[in-house]
Amino acid sequence: MTDASTPLINEQSYEKTVAGIIAALAALFAATLDPVMGEYAAHYTAPSGDILRLGICEGAPSSYEPDALIVVASDARQTIERPTMGRARSREITAEVEMIFSVALAGSAISGQTARQAVNDMALQFANWLRVPGNETLSGACREAWMSSVDGPQVTAIAGQDGQAMWGKQAALTATITANIRQ
Repeated sequence: MTDASTPLINEQSYEKTVAGIIAALAALFAATLDPVMGEYAAHYTAPSGDILRLGICEGAPSSYEPDALIVVASDARQTIERPTMGRARSREITAEVEMIFSVALAGSAISGQTARQAVNDMALQFANWLRVPGNETLSGACREAWMSSVDGPQVTAIAGQDGQAMWGKQAALTATITANIRQ
């Protein structure tokens, strides 16, 4: 039995946290939603000065192939602590949401360096954004969120359509956002 002070639906959740991460990235990189593709698109200025087409999406991207891509919730884990005693029986969920920052550029060795710098810069911008007081709750979607780990970047060569010649280089970095969610 619940009373008026016990919420039936909690305001914090894993789904709202993922949506909050996507909304934060869209605001940070001034992206707009493409209603047809259901993904965000923006222009990102890399540390090299190159202006790249940037896409932001949840899960696997559509057929749109921007120069830079941020994939949110490529993988996720949730740890649920034992609920507290009492009528409200709150519990803490620790969610780990993986994000992949990826940049693919045509060219040779310099394109690999530019791509590596760009993925590092995008991840650092988002990590710094989360550190600003008030941003760590992702607009109330979670109690707090932070970038807890980074793997990469790894730079790889991209073969051309003929499979022989090198088209360019791709850099990818996987970052984990840890969020504490009170339910």
